[in-house]
Amino acid sequence: MTPTLRTERLLLEPYVPEDEEAFV
Repeated sequence: MTPTLRTERLLLEPYVPEDEEAFV
């Protein structure tokens, strides 16, 4: 995933449980 898309996701959804699982 590109930083740009990542930023857009953070702006649209400040917190997404699924993203947290991806970091683990």
